[in-house]
Amino acid sequence: MRPLALALALAVLFGLIRPLLAADIDVSPEQAAALGVETQPAAPATVLMTARLPATLVLPGSGARAVVVPFGGVVTRRLAQEGEAVAAGQALLELHSAEYLAARAAQRDRQARLEQARQQAARDTALLREGIVPARQAQQSQAALAAAQAEFGAGRDLLAATAAVDGQPAVYRLLAPAAGVVHEGELRLGEPVPAGHSAALLLSGDRLWAEAQLPPTLVGRVRAGQAVRLPGGEPAGRVIAVGTVLDPASRAALLRAELPAAGLAAGQTLEIEILDTPPAAARRVPAAALSRDGDQTLVFLAVDGGFRPQPVEVLGRDGEYAVVLGLPADARVVARGVAALKVLARQEP
Repeated sequence: MRPLALALALAVLFGLIRPLLAADIDVSPEQAAALGVETQPAAPATVLMTARLPATLVLPGSGARAVVVPFGGVVTRRLAQEGEAVAAGQALLELHSAEYLAARAAQRDRQARLEQARQQAARDTALLREGIVPARQAQQSQAALAAAQAEFGAGRDLLAATAAVDGQPAVYRLLAPAAGVVHEGELRLGEPVPAGHSAALLLSGDRLWAEAQLPPTLVGRVRAGQAVRLPGGEPAGRVIAVGTVLDPASRAALLRAELPAAGLAAGQTLEIEILDTPPAAARRVPAAALSRDGDQTLVFLAVDGGFRPQPVEVLGRDGEYAVVLGLPADARVVARGVAALKVLARQEP
């Protein structure tokens, strides 16, 4: 049996363990070295991890845009791949489409009718000024011109999302309506696609949403605006929405955070850490420095001639470290050898 374990067992056996740790422990430097005691400064805490939650990445509702197929057809070429950054007006797909061919013919007819309506309206306006035609006829011409302009504009807007392919009148290229990154571009070569079908989603921003379930114990403690990071990383995101109503099935509220999209993908699952700003007096200490004594949490402070048990309030834990209140600014805490000091502290003088 190791010396430390033997000492603790004997202390328990002979009733030498006291319920509280209060007095300073006289330990010489040589004894501390023999016990394997090591200390570290209690550094000021700059961040406090409020929670670590599993989350799923989704496309942001305000930053994602569906690219809709305006004319049904068959996919003949894919010109942009999943995850590719594209510019506004860049071709995404090439489709063979009888609907597109008919739409271009119909637009030419609309343009011809628009020219006729424009000329008729100009004639009637001139004749009205000379008193040759009644005002009602000129008004009807203007109304016909407005209808022709509306029809032509609607057709133009529909064709604006496309580009013609030279020498192939029934083939068109579907254009990106804005700059962004292609997501969910799952249309396959040779696949027939109806008009109105989503060809892809464009993530036009550089952010993704992380959605997580917030336990009831954290509802009210987590708020919008708090910093967010991935475990082991630097704060890079923020909480943008916190629900206040628990889902009946999960018994949790929805938390939504915003993260940089670089290196991440929609649909990915990961953990996020919610951060807060700790009080000015908070200190960051090794988690191994913490020890339980009844209902108290304490650390051992290095003092002249030995060590002093010091109760602390734990605000949160962050991997191998903890954020606590109750330590002086210049405190040095025992990071190794805590168990040995507890044995010494609990033995009667």
